[in-house]
This record gives sequence, C-alpha cells and structure tokens, in this order.
Amino acid sequence: AFADARRRFPRSASAWHGSVDLLPFAPEDRARLEALLEATPPLSADDRTLVHFTLGAAWLGAGDAAKAFTHFAEGNRRKRATITYDADGAEARLARIAEAFSEECLGRAGPAPADASELPVFVVGMPRSGTGLVEQILASHPAVHGAGELPVMRQLVEEMELAGRPAAAFPELMAAAPPDDLAALGRRYLERVSGMAGGSARLVDKMPLNFPYAGLIAMALPGARIVHCHRDALDCCLSNYTRLYMEDNLFSYDLGELGRFYRAYERLMAHWRRVLPPERFIDLRYEDLVDDPEGQARRLVAFCGLPWDPACLDFHRTRRPVAMASAVQLRRPIFRDAVGRGSALAGHLAPLVAALSAGQAPR
Repeated sequence: AFADARRRFPRSASAWHGSVDLLPFAPEDRARLEALLEATPPLSADDRTLVHFTLGAAWLGAGDAAKAFTHFAEGNRRKRATITYDADGAEARLARIAEAFSEECLGRAGPAPADASELPVFVVGMPRSGTGLVEQILASHPAVHGAGELPVMRQLVEEMELAGRPAAAFPELMAAAPPDDLAALGRRYLERVSGMAGGSARLVDKMPLNFPYAGLIAMALPGARIVHCHRDALDCCLSNYTRLYMEDNLFSYDLGELGRFYRAYERLMAHWRRVLPPERFIDLRYEDLVDDPEGQARRLVAFCGLPWDPACLDFHRTRRPVAMASAVQLRRPIFRDAVGRGSALAGHLAPLVAALSAGQAPR
C-alpha cells in the first residue's frame, strides 16, 4: 500500500515517511525527496518536517551519517519550534516525585489486601527502551493480554487533581492521599481496564511514560507488577531523536534537552529501585534480552507469576494489533542491529553526550 501511495502521490510526505521502516529508499528516491523540499508549490510546514525526518532515516540507512544528521537536526528544530516544553520544569517535577514518594510515604497503609488484584502489569521506561518488545513477549503468553499504551493512569491522576482540590497537584496530592483515596484510584483503574483483558490473568499496560507514577501504582494497586525497561543511554536517546512522534515525548526534539530528561529519568528510576518492593518491581535491560532471549523471557514470565510458555519466544509470530513506533520491529525475531549505534554516531550527538555526562545517576 505504501509503495503504491509513493508511486501515485509522489508529493505525499506522509506516504514517504510512513514507509521509512518498511521499504528501501533507492538513490532516486532520496533525490526525489531532496527535490521535494525545493518544489513549487512549496510543502506545508508539517510536511517539510516529515520529509526531513524521512531523509534523515533514508541517508542513515544509506550509510551517510553527515547528510542524515543534517536532516534530523532540521526536522527536530522545526518540530521543537511548534511545541511548548519546559526542560527545567520537567527535571524539577521528576525530582519532586522522588522527594514526595519517600520510603516512609510508601510504607504507609494502603488498600486492603482484598483490593490487591494481580491483573495489571505495567511496562515502563523511556520510549524506545524495549517496552514494546517486552509487551509483545508477554502478550504471546496465552494468559496475558497486551493492551498497548493506555493513558488511564495519567487520566486518573488528572481527575484527582481536578476533584475539588484546586491547590493540589501530583505528586504532592497523591503522596499525601489517605488509604481510602488510594484504594478508590486503584478500583477506578481496574474498572477501566478489566474489560479489555477478556478473561486473561494478566493485562499489560505498556505506557512508557507511566514511570513517574511507579510509586503511586505500588500504593494504589499493591498487587500490580512494574517492569522497568532500560537501555544504553546513547542508543535510547538516538532512537528518540531520530523519531517523529505523533504526540507526547516533547523532550526528544533537542539533543541537550533530551540528555537532561534522560538523566532526570535515571535519577528517579534509581529512587524507585531503592524503595519499591522487589517482588513488584524489576529492571530488564534491553541488551540482556537481546543476548539471552530465553533466559530473560523466562525471568519476565516468572516475575509475572505465570508458568513458562514457549510461545513467548515466538513473539514475532503473534497476531495482534500493534499501534506504536516499534510495530515493524516487533514482526521480526530479536536482532542486535540497534545495539551500539549511539556510540558509533556519537560525533553527531555532541550536545546529548555533554548533557548525559553532566551527571550520572546512582546505580
């Protein structure tokens, strides 16, 4: 369909961009796209951004990193100019979350054990850290339903913020919430997602940016499990910078801001690692999963309290809708192509390298 669209509508930036992970880009295709940037009538602003991201990926695939990052830089510059993002505020918010959800706070009495449903499995982390792969592995298990990227937890927090407490906001609002409020939030979450499970024992909520809510999840849903996916910082950030998202991920369009956000994310995850119960929270490194798929898949399934099923290793054969940036990759067996790309291209990522090096999170 994309090949047909590219042929019939050669000025369609969406057709070219949508095919970037699916179809090869011949030299004449790259030339056609370069010419499209100078064409009359001119492309719309949004279409120009799409073409720059597409050419970045096409030139990177052709082995010309210099040309690729010229286009990535322009595409990201153009996208960044259209959004409002406060890098200082984002860093401060993640630091406030760690402060609010202290070990003492997390030790407070929460919902009664009767409310401790084991249905939810939250897969969190930075975007492009392997969360999609982990969900696909779990969703290949006959007792698991992969629900994709659900905005439910964020919506519930926003509703609590608006519910008659105009001066209160997350994290302070929920960190200080009484047990009854936490139990009510947990019940509302389960009410909204249980119907999706279709009788499955586990439901995977793969919203990477739920990671700030890990402490709240542990308090409101004490039976839930949290899988934190992480990956080499340069590889992960490179994958974000070279991707044009439909929404969210506002931190990804400037290399310096991206590095600052990643560093703040690592600090918060180091906090969760210290204070959350290990039977409810695990780390899973993308590189470990690539090197030892069966060992890590078995560890993941066991953590979810399920018996092993070999279908988890044939995740790429699992027929289910996947609406995320990694949809194409999940149709392939595990591969190592993306490991180490950040280091190989570090010369084009200087502001990112500097931001990541400005401070290291404790491990």
